[in-house]
Amino acid sequence: HDGFFLRLHLGVGGLKSSSDTLDFSGTSGSFAVAAGLSIIDNLVLYGEIFDDVATSPEVKFNGQPVTASGSVTHALIGYGVGLAYYFVPFNGYIGLTAGVGGLSLEVDGQTYSTENGPVIRLSVGKEWWVSTDWGIGVALNLVKGSAKDSPPGTETFSSTSWSVAFSATYN
Repeated sequence: HDGFFLRLHLGVGGLKSSSDTLDFSGTSGSFAVAAGLSIIDNLVLYGEIFDDVATSPEVKFNGQPVTASGSVTHALIGYGVGLAYYFVPFNGYIGLTAGVGGLSLEVDGQTYSTENGPVIRLSVGKEWWVSTDWGIGVALNLVKGSAKDSPPGTETFSSTSWSVAFSATYN
């Protein structure tokens, strides 16, 4: 692994966000794009953008289920700087991205968002070379984050998402 690096993740998993009064949880789709350079053989420095989106999540207010009158979408969106190390010849990797992220909630076409807060994303994967520059594989991703209500209020949300993803990497 040397030179230019591009990795795409597309997967499915779960997303949960909670505050003192509100809880959102559901099955989610995940997407990530990381681009950067190998700084030494098998060690990659990259920038990454990622999201996890749950449509029709379960919503609770003070622990009680709430039924929305229409469509609801809950999303965790983040970006940051990361490092990935590839273990050769196995071609497995571990990657860690630290950055900022926020939550959005769309209810019947109206969007509510948090301020950005700290977020961290861990990826562990295995890829198989399909050409001299491309590898495809699978990855397990875990994201943890925290964000305050916007405009600033009393709510601070803690979010966790996980996903199993298909990966495609150019390197």
